[in-house]
Amino acid sequence: MAYGPGYMNYRQDVDVARIRAAGFSVEEKGAVAIIRVTDKLSDVVDDFAHFSRRRAELKSLFRPDLFAIKHEPGSGDLLPGPKVLSAAEMRGETELP
Repeated sequence: MAYGPGYMNYRQDVDVARIRAAGFSVEEKGAVAIIRVTDKLSDVVDDFAHFSRRRAELKSLFRPDLFAIKHEPGSGDLLPGPKVLSAAEMRGETELP
């Protein structure tokens, strides 16, 4: 996630020390903070529950009205999404449950 001009007042809204203290990697480039939600981008697909928990933790470090999405999909308060088919399932090579 990157935060900077046009989205927020970077110097006022991003408490880099607090975010780092919570275990997030933060890279500062000029007036932009690049914050890694997890160490691996692939967590979005491979371990969405972990990614979602970490994103909720990160969002809790900002003012409450900053983000449009208030509840994380992995938090258990939303219904699960549709099953994502593998390439083999889409070709009909395996049976669907």
